[in-house]
Amino acid sequence: MPAAAGGPPAAQPPAGGRGTLLRRTARKLAAGRCRRATAVFLGVHEGEPFGLVQVYAFADEPESLAELSAICEVPAGALSIDYLVGEPGARGRGLGAAMIAAAVARGFADHPEAQDVLVPVARGNVASWRALRRTGATWYAEGELVPDDPVDPPDHVVHRFTR
Repeated sequence: MPAAAGGPPAAQPPAGGRGTLLRRTARKLAAGRCRRATAVFLGVHEGEPFGLVQVYAFADEPESLAELSAICEVPAGALSIDYLVGEPGARGRGLGAAMIAAAVARGFADHPEAQDVLVPVARGNVASWRALRRTGATWYAEGELVPDDPVDPPDHVVHRFTR
């Protein structure tokens, strides 16, 4: 979905920071584990890409489902997103929040059975929390998960969007 001219960015068909989404996607591609059901979009603003987001159903990611189920209920049909704002000049301008909002809306549109989008984020990634909360996510659970980025601690907070 293209960005509106001069308007907010749009997700085009990321929990993010320090390249975690790119590393995870590369590992999945190398292992042949990227599912066809995972949608990957670029965040674009004024014609320039600034970020990346992927939308997927937990049912298509059994390892993620099992790990998250250990710390909270994962409702049937739930989705998740992973995202990354990769351009330093794009940070702190609301572009990530707009990309997240577009991805959640697209996820709900593409998966009419989904009622929830759950987003685990490293506890220390305050910028990511703020972006999620600005777009309507609420705190849902917390616990230890294997971090996507090995420099992050295992402490995570799960945010939730509901339809």
